[in-house]
Amino acid sequence: MVVLWLGLFSNALSAQGDVELLADWALVDSDGITVNFYEHSVNRPAVLIFWATWCPHCRALMPHLERLRKGFAPAVNFYALNV
Repeated sequence: MVVLWLGLFSNALSAQGDVELLADWALVDSDGITVNFYEHSVNRPAVLIFWATWCPHCRALMPHLERLRKGFAPAVNFYALNV
């Protein structure tokens, strides 16, 4: 599993020219709603999680990440991409 913490310092760093913006993306969620990363993460940090259903470590970590998501919502966006 790969977890990326995005956006927390991106505004400050990009102003200094040290960080390039990530490519924008749009994906359809499990409810059929299109999620556009930049549109949904404006001025909020984001956690991007790449995981797989076959990975036992990923499955074990998901309940903990869900608690974090609920604890930080709506201040932080969490995205879990099943790869």
